[in-house]
Amino acid sequence: MGIRAWALQDFEPALFFPQSPDCVDLNRQKPAQKIAKPVAIQGRLSGGLSDDLCHCHSSNQTMVTRDTLEPLEPSEAAELYLNNRKTDGAADGTVRAHRHRLGHFLEWCEEQEITNLNDITGRDLRSFKVWRSEKGSIARSTLKNSMDTLRKFMRFCESIEGVPRDAHMAVTSPTLSEDDANHEVVPYETQETILERLNRFQFASFEHVFAHLLHECGFRVGAVRSLDLEDFQSEPVELPDGTRIGPHIETHHRPATDTPLKNGKDSERLVALKGHSVEILTDYIQHQRSDFQDKHGRDPLLVKPRSTTRPTTQALRDISYGLTRPCTYGEECPHDRDPDSCEAARMVNSAYDCPSSMSPHPWRRAVMTHWRANDVPIDVVSDRFDVSPSVIEKHYDVRTKQGKMEQRRRYYDDL
Repeated sequence: MGIRAWALQDFEPALFFPQSPDCVDLNRQKPAQKIAKPVAIQGRLSGGLSDDLCHCHSSNQTMVTRDTLEPLEPSEAAELYLNNRKTDGAADGTVRAHRHRLGHFLEWCEEQEITNLNDITGRDLRSFKVWRSEKGSIARSTLKNSMDTLRKFMRFCESIEGVPRDAHMAVTSPTLSEDDANHEVVPYETQETILERLNRFQFASFEHVFAHLLHECGFRVGAVRSLDLEDFQSEPVELPDGTRIGPHIETHHRPATDTPLKNGKDSERLVALKGHSVEILTDYIQHQRSDFQDKHGRDPLLVKPRSTTRPTTQALRDISYGLTRPCTYGEECPHDRDPDSCEAARMVNSAYDCPSSMSPHPWRRAVMTHWRANDVPIDVVSDRFDVSPSVIEKHYDVRTKQGKMEQRRRYYDDL
């Protein structure tokens, strides 16, 4: 039996039924007057609405059907979206990440023989979410990133009349549990995006150096905090035996002066640096770093301008939370918050309250996974990042079993 409802004055059908695949409201202004009219709604409300709902009337509001949308192929829509992101100033890393994530949606559209996004429904978008979650047994954090990007893509398609209005509201992202958080990462592409913006707008700043050390060296936050000025070597050095070693940074276990390392003396190592890393650190030391000694007579490498203390672990965590808020590196808020009124967006000390913000450790996990995915031997990764091969395999390498198999296949095919 159908359900009867009344379209009353000031009642917005498109808002009450946000996932309607059949009605598209192109006039977003509030109508001056609604004419109350009973409408019959047949069947379930969640997967799609009866065409009868499109019979609601207004004296100055245009309600149009799916047939009036402009035809839009999925691949064409993706290119328009990516080009729009570039035009809006999105970093190259952001565009690359979105292209990769939308590639899965395009693959699904091809499998489903969807050639016109005008035909997309809320049920279709839910089906894609299931398909994406089952493809390669991906982590929930990966699925969340994928669905967040798809939601932005749907919003863009709405703006060019390619999909029904409010289609983006049918795209839901999973909520990460505490267990999921133990496996979350700051995706490598996101790290590149953050660093691109820092390199452009805050070159050699305290924040830039901190993020760069997380990304290039995969340091734990305690290791970053422990660094002294003398631990950085910007020029090649000749050892007593005649061996020459290149630019590097050293980590030292100094528990007596308040900077212990996680694995004690075993955490001490030399970490090679590339030219760009040397440039950033050198510029920071010459122009940004405050020159002071701590109470132990040591010269901390990382010191905020006008500060007279070595940064605390919590202060460094707060910087990571701030840098990983999507709104700070050119992304739209995936949580539908207004940055002007969002306390997490306006206050660095409240950045932790942003659901997308992350601590320093997820940077490290993503970097190690990136190295392993690029065939860097596990013993090399182990030495650079101060973690055993078994721990890397169990806790840090977030590649799927399928991904590992395909990586091994490259060697198998060459035999």
